[in-house]
This record gives sequence, structure tokens and C-alpha cells, in this order.
Amino acid sequence: MSAYLYEITGWAGTPKGGRVWVETALMPLLPKDKGLRVDLYLPADSLYGDPTPAFMVMLGFPDRATAESVMAAPAMVQLLEAAAMPLQLKGDFMDVHRCAINGTAADDLSGDFSFVVRYYLPANNVAEFQEYYQRVHPVILAEFEGIRNILCNIPETLAGAPRIPGSNYLIGNQVMFDDVPAFEYANETEVGPRTMADVATFPKFSDHSVHSPMIRTRLLDR
Repeated sequence: MSAYLYEITGWAGTPKGGRVWVETALMPLLPKDKGLRVDLYLPADSLYGDPTPAFMVMLGFPDRATAESVMAAPAMVQLLEAAAMPLQLKGDFMDVHRCAINGTAADDLSGDFSFVVRYYLPANNVAEFQEYYQRVHPVILAEFEGIRNILCNIPETLAGAPRIPGSNYLIGNQVMFDDVPAFEYANETEVGPRTMADVATFPKFSDHSVHSPMIRTRLLDR
């Protein structure tokens, strides 16, 4: 599992256009020998979730130094800053925290379907919210039948990153299943309502969150 990720979210255009941009413009700038993992996320048709972005691409890095060297490269900065307005890009650097399922945290992403959840600032106490969420919520999520991954991502700053808008995240959560039916079936069990009820126990925050059903494709692995 990557230790850090830089998430690029495109809110304008189409999923097809977003994929073309990622594959033809972004991917050629990424080094193949730095331990990177790149995953493309496109909208999925699901009964659950909110309107999704046109695309998301998550660049996974083994350490902060590698993330800084890749994201601060002049060609990368130029590409993202030029595309920020037409694609309505958001860029966010996050520390990846793997959460256990049946006592074990997976070494890599597993499953094609991802439910990407993002909670937004402000919060009365950011550290309190992040600590509580990671300690309590993944324990319930881990009870979902068929769940493959649970991630909690903590926003951080990255030196030299492109000057594009951030998303104002408080914390990011991501759960993965084999496919859409597996995810929807799990939500129809008694665990689904328990996850919703747990939200009411969260420390005070903006109450704004986005739940995006997405299909993941691995584009680069080291």
C-alpha cells in the first residue's frame, strides 16, 4: 500500500475525456522506477452515493520525498496548473492509513469498486474528529460482508505542489468491494444502518460529506 497519495479530482468534462487526459497527458510525466502506484476512478452506477466527479486519479507514493520530487517537477506543475480551470481540478495530498479487516490491513488495493467518501472542513477540533473517526468508524465498516479495503486518508501539505485549489478535506475514507452488486448487497444488511447511525456520534464538523461510487483501474504499479 502506498504511504501517501496525491488525489487529482476533475469536476468538469466527461469520464471518457478525463481518462484520455490522464492517460495521454498525465501518465507520460510519471517516472516508472520510483515505486508509484496510479489508480484511475470513474463514476459507477450504484443505488448509493452522491453525484460523482468526472474522474479521480490517485497517485500513490512510497514516501513524502518521492511525492515532493514528482509533484514539484516543472512539467507536472505546468500541466496541472494549466488544466485546473478547464477541468475544474482539485488537488489534495494525504497520508494513507490502512484499517484492519479481520485483524489484518491489506498490503494493496483489492476489488474494482470503490466508495470514495470525503468529509469537509470546518470542524470544531480537527485532530479530535480525525482521531475519533479512525478509532470508531472503520471497526463498523469492517463488518460489511465482502469488504476488501478500508482506508482513512489524512490531508497534509506538500512542498512544491502545483498551485491548484484544494478540496478542503477534513478526512478521506475509502472502502472497496469486488463490484457494485457486492457493495449494494452489503449495504442492505444490518451493518448499513449502523454505519449511518454512527455518523451522528461524530465530533462536530461541517456536516458536509460526499460519497462517490467509482470503478477503479490500476494504470501503474511501480
